[in-house]
Amino acid sequence: FDAFRPWTDIMQATYKPFICAVNGYCVGGGWHMVADSDIVIGSENAVFMDTHVNVGTINGVESAGLSFKMPMGIVMRMVIEGRHFRVNAQQAYMWGLLSEVVPLPKLMPRAWEIAHHIVEEAAPLAVRGSKKAILGAQDRGPHDGILYAWSVLPEIRGTEDAKEGPRAFAEKRKPRFVGR
Repeated sequence: FDAFRPWTDIMQATYKPFICAVNGYCVGGGWHMVADSDIVIGSENAVFMDTHVNVGTINGVESAGLSFKMPMGIVMRMVIEGRHFRVNAQQAYMWGLLSEVVPLPKLMPRAWEIAHHIVEEAAPLAVRGSKKAILGAQDRGPHDGILYAWSVLPEIRGTEDAKEGPRAFAEKRKPRFVGR
């Protein structure tokens, strides 16, 4: 039961972004990667289903994570109906599990393109702080979550990156973020 726990713990404990690209069937252990990733894209032939109940195990961790990403009724049906409820890529997109559906030949190039946007063009401290604010707000609910997000903002105030961004904008050049 604990085979995926180290991955889940790592993915939940870090504020670096995780991107998941799904091709074909996503079943069982694949659910952990989808549930724990920040950005999930899929090929047109991606199919999602959960077979935990069909093999006598509980889907607790993955479904808990997925219930924050897509409608509870869909998550509940997938988990309880098991292998008989399959979700195709378009449904997964419509229900918020996928943020994008692409043709199979474009799946990995698109995943790498997204990663490139983050790594090469975004300030690392701002990316981490944004993820921290979003996840922390989600844990606290709407009112307290917004208050928490405000508390995260000062963490990067005064950093080199926080100064570089506006300076580069004013000078009409690409910023050179250093992660400090």
